[in-house]
Amino acid sequence: QEYPFDDSLDIVSDFASLLYVPRQNLEDTLDRAWRALRPGGLFVIHENIKRDIFKTKNYYDMVFTVDELEGYLGKYGAIDYYRSSDLLPMKREQVKDLTVFRVIRKDN
Repeated sequence: QEYPFDDSLDIVSDFASLLYVPRQNLEDTLDRAWRALRPGGLFVIHENIKRDIFKTKNYYDMVFTVDELEGYLGKYGAIDYYRSSDLLPMKREQVKDLTVFRVIRKDN
């Protein structure tokens, strides 16, 4: 959450690390990252989704629900979904509570 994002970027990616950003800092962190993206740049987010299989993990309470994560991301644009295993595109109704790549392209 302290990264300055003071360069123009083509891609910002997150791989299971947003859950470690305190929720009170998350929106500001995402906004700064989004502003740093050039037009046509990509936001690539891969976060574990809160599911029973993670209940024994010490980070379980920090993991996002689908609605929570997409609530943060949805303001930036349409979310495209890709399977983690082979990067094939998915429709939103196929995603359910799976951990997938959520990708948002910055149009302007």
